[in-house]
Amino acid sequence: RQRAPFYAALALSFILWSVVFSVADMLLSGVIEEKSNKILDTLLTSVSPLELLIGKLLGVAAVSATLFVFWGALGGTLLSMAATSMSNNLFGQIAAAFLDPRLLTAFVIGFVAGYLMYGAIFLALGSLCESLQEAQTLLGPVALVLAVPMMLVGPALDNPNAPIVETASWVPLFTPFLLLIRAPTGLSWMEIAGQGALMLVALVIVLALAARVFKAGVVDQVSVANWRRKKG
Repeated sequence: RQRAPFYAALALSFILWSVVFSVADMLLSGVIEEKSNKILDTLLTSVSPLELLIGKLLGVAAVSATLFVFWGALGGTLLSMAATSMSNNLFGQIAAAFLDPRLLTAFVIGFVAGYLMYGAIFLALGSLCESLQEAQTLLGPVALVLAVPMMLVGPALDNPNAPIVETASWVPLFTPFLLLIRAPTGLSWMEIAGQGALMLVALVIVLALAARVFKAGVVDQVSVANWRRKKG
């Protein structure tokens, strides 16, 4: 019963990781397809590369948020009913833990910041590729970064305040996932706000760098294939 909040945090962390990775991968595939079909060339006659990058991020974010609101409302209703009717067993305790304000706040902050950061990175990488096969060579380091917070989930469940977990939770690329794991430990709202502010700063930096790479890929036609040919 005491570990019920951590089980809820673990489930939400994996859900967040899966959603961020799948949506970012969808952005990657979309920009590669549009680049190969010359659709991006047409769009860039009306908007700047930065506007196109932000527009893609916000458009997919709106779709994802709509789905989250619908399924979140449905899931929240079911969890609230389960927490009320089964408050004396483990399932009811876990259901109640999902509705903890700190956990829900951490999930929302993590989704917004995590999606925007990784989505911008994936869009930038996609702009440098002509095919999905080329993209696989660039995704290795990003996939490794995404795997790190999941590798820390086990130690975090045993000791959420372990130095390595606490330190990693302040690394902006890991924060969206580890903030969720640490939320049930009684994090203060000040610390949650501090990590959210840090992710906001990191997001601005990532967007600025991603916009430069995106412009190089879609306007200057810089690509992995061209770089390989010049190197060869």
